[in-house]
Formats: sequence, C-alpha cells, structure tokens
Amino acid sequence: MPPLIWREIDDFSSGAVCLAVVSDFFDESDYYRTYEEFLSKVRGD
Repeated sequence: MPPLIWREIDDFSSGAVCLAVVSDFFDESDYYRTYEEFLSKVRGD
C-alpha cells in the first residue's frame, strides 16, 4: 500500500477480529489521529 492512504474500517459483526499484517513495528508517532491532521500533511501545510 502506498504512503498517505486514509482508511476507516467499521461495521464489524459481533466477535469479529481485524488483523493487520505490516512490514515494520508499530510507532504511535507515525500515525495521524484525525482526518484533518492527515489532510494537512497531504496538502503540505
């Protein structure tokens, strides 16, 4: 998946599990918590 993709996943059935297969360790500082924050980065603000 290319960088700077915003994806929301929801509407899981009861008891469902979401598995993310990634190529690096999780670093919370690498993530945008709001869509506005994400858009600002994409626009280069």
